[in-house]
Amino acid sequence: MPFVLEPEVAGGLGEGTVLDASVHPPIVSELEYEVAGWLGDDLIAGFPVYLVSPRLLAAMETARLTGFAVNPNCRVTVNEQVHAELNSSDVSTFTWIDIPGATSDDLHVTADLLLGVSDRAWEVFSQFTLRFCGIREADVDDGGGA
Repeated sequence: MPFVLEPEVAGGLGEGTVLDASVHPPIVSELEYEVAGWLGDDLIAGFPVYLVSPRLLAAMETARLTGFAVNPNCRVTVNEQVHAELNSSDVSTFTWIDIPGATSDDLHVTADLLLGVSDRAWEVFSQFTLRFCGIREADVDDGGGA
């Protein structure tokens, strides 16, 4: 059965973000993701964007998951209040992924604007650190099974 994920929110949109807020969800064309506190998950979010660790991205690409695209218009920064705490972490190497997928793809955005993943995608994601990610089985409203 497909799943719905609510990733760790490790920060949010920074001052360098360019977005169109006249639509919902907002359309982000350039992202500055400012980390305010990262607990170690390989998948993080900040409405309306998702970022993945290099190792999760590599696994997603190796598995040829569908419904996502790497968006290179991203810069990850660390809030100076937590910079010393996260100085040795690799959160700054995370990659922004766009999720334009339909419910038939491995990744898609649900009607509730959460991340929907197929069984095939879950097999990949479940091998990584998601301790602070909300995870539930998808229902019909999410584009999942009956």
